[in-house]
Amino acid sequence: MSCSLHCAYTPLDSLRPSTPSTLQRTILAGTILALSAGVVCYTGTTSATSEAVGSQNLWAFVAAPQVAVNTMSMSPVRRPGPLHNSPAVGTDMAPPAASAHVTKRPAAHIEEGNRMPFVVHAFLAAAAGLLAGAVALLRRNTSTPLPVVQPAPSYTWSMAGAAGVQDDKDAEEASGVEWAGEGVLSRIVNGLIKSPLYPVMKRGARDTLINSAEKNGVAWRQQTREWAAGPNMAKAEKAFEELNDPTIVYPDYYTKPFHAYSEGNLGWLPAFECEPATMSMGLRVWKDEVKAGTLKSGAAQQRLREGYLNAVKDYSDSHKMEIHDILDVGCSVGVSTEYIAEKWPQSRITGLDLSPYFLAVAKCRQEEAGWGAGRMNWVHGNAEALPMGDSSVDFVSLCFVFHELPQAPTRTIMAEVFRVLRPGGIVAFTDNDPESPVIQGLPPVLFTLMKSTEPHSDEYYTMDHRGAFEEVGFIDVTKRESDPRHRVVLARKPQ
Repeated sequence: MSCSLHCAYTPLDSLRPSTPSTLQRTILAGTILALSAGVVCYTGTTSATSEAVGSQNLWAFVAAPQVAVNTMSMSPVRRPGPLHNSPAVGTDMAPPAASAHVTKRPAAHIEEGNRMPFVVHAFLAAAAGLLAGAVALLRRNTSTPLPVVQPAPSYTWSMAGAAGVQDDKDAEEASGVEWAGEGVLSRIVNGLIKSPLYPVMKRGARDTLINSAEKNGVAWRQQTREWAAGPNMAKAEKAFEELNDPTIVYPDYYTKPFHAYSEGNLGWLPAFECEPATMSMGLRVWKDEVKAGTLKSGAAQQRLREGYLNAVKDYSDSHKMEIHDILDVGCSVGVSTEYIAEKWPQSRITGLDLSPYFLAVAKCRQEEAGWGAGRMNWVHGNAEALPMGDSSVDFVSLCFVFHELPQAPTRTIMAEVFRVLRPGGIVAFTDNDPESPVIQGLPPVLFTLMKSTEPHSDEYYTMDHRGAFEEVGFIDVTKRESDPRHRVVLARKPQ
């Protein structure tokens, strides 16, 4: 593994700016004041029984439009497994609710219920401008230019998803993302996230994602309501009971809020919203085509997945590895699994996830659509201790998983993947590319909102994943660029 990180990039200590000027202090203070005002305005316009950001009030908005909602009348949700080494029993609890009875709201209110008032948007817009100004001044006042990683000349990428191989295997994958790690900008953003301003930042991230998705044809709220309707809810709860392993002890990092959900992935609302959130992801990659109306969400998702799976297929073919048994780690609601099943139509596939809520939705989706019939297996499990034997699979896939993990469990998962792969077996992951000019160039508002819902961003963007694979024992570790924002890292177990 190369040590080029330490010789090719400026030490972090040298990136600290000189003493802030009066203008810089004024802009930073103005940013805080504007955001604080937004918080005050927001809390003043929400219901006294509503949580500012959590899914308690949102549940009522998506679950039953135009009818009164009595949350106590809905089927109880069994909280899966012990949390923090608590007794290994589930606890019956009602779906998230601010109170036992939620006030009746007509459809118009439901559509607007998740949106922040205009005055809050105004204050946040002002704060965004101030933050951008502060960032610009900090960058200009930095004694040494912040590192920017240029795209490697050995990369190629095509719209068809054929990804080129990075020839220089010793090139360090370290990040030039200045808003991650211990740099000046990262510390500013992390300070805001740890401040009382966090709730409104989280709400802003959620609103931005939903409104952008619906503007581009993803029926986010409608799909969520359909899942929460009686028959679909009953199917999901039945699948939950079949799949949930109550003996699982959830890691501390998994039980903390993320993705703008207080419950993280351990709840029905995040499970029901996962598919529309996933469908909106491809829209952010090819914004120009989406804006021009030439690319819709389905085609964008297809292109995104093909970029990843074509890279895997090319890699497996080049190493003459036949793929019969596949493990999709962090399969979520089965979107990645569906594309894998289509790519290898004769394979046996196991979809594994730590959220039984997500798995329940995955099982319902698969059974309704019929893909993978007779060759799918859904498993509730922790990837840090994979519930399968040594040398039992040919290909392990991890789609958009590692950015949600601290570095320690990431390394543990890599070791577990090595254990379960057969000799010559392949592991691949796709996720945000720290070397992507698009990722590096995100404007302050966007990366601040993103970090507010992704608590492990710093650890992801500062980790050498290729080097970690090599340390575990993998060989032929290769990085490919699958699209303008994402990378694929591939490796294989020695024969």
